[in-house]
Amino acid sequence: MDLYLISANQVVFRKIKDYCRYQPRTHQQVRRKLYEWKLRKNTVETLLAALIEERLVNESHYATTYAGERFRINGWGKNKVRVELRKRQISPYCIREALAEVDPVQYEKELRRLADKKWSSFQGKGLHPFRRAKKTADFLIGKGYEPEAVWSLVRELQNPNAL
Repeated sequence: MDLYLISANQVVFRKIKDYCRYQPRTHQQVRRKLYEWKLRKNTVETLLAALIEERLVNESHYATTYAGERFRINGWGKNKVRVELRKRQISPYCIREALAEVDPVQYEKELRRLADKKWSSFQGKGLHPFRRAKKTADFLIGKGYEPEAVWSLVRELQNPNAL
């Protein structure tokens, strides 16, 4: 009977390693997958510890990759990335480290690009300037950008000659 359990756990370990190699995973994603396979808690924790030891599960790497991808691909701001990482039960330390990795120059460029694009989309629609500013700011804040930076940029867009 013990030989069967060892051999079954080796098969499960190989499968979960493949699952983790496919893309970065959080501890919770791996746990969920192992519980889906109807494994007991002590087996799940043992396998998770082995995956962490082999560096196949690394929350710091996951958080950094996630933050970079969401910023580059989705144009998300730091606030939205922070919320999504919290939902995935990533530690506050890993979240801070991941957000520190985002290049501030690129971050500012992306915020400006999105603001210009949204601001221009209201051109010729007869919107009151304050309504146009509010809609632009709401869009950017919804994307996860910091309200102070957003409103500063929107005021700049409202008064381009004030610089």
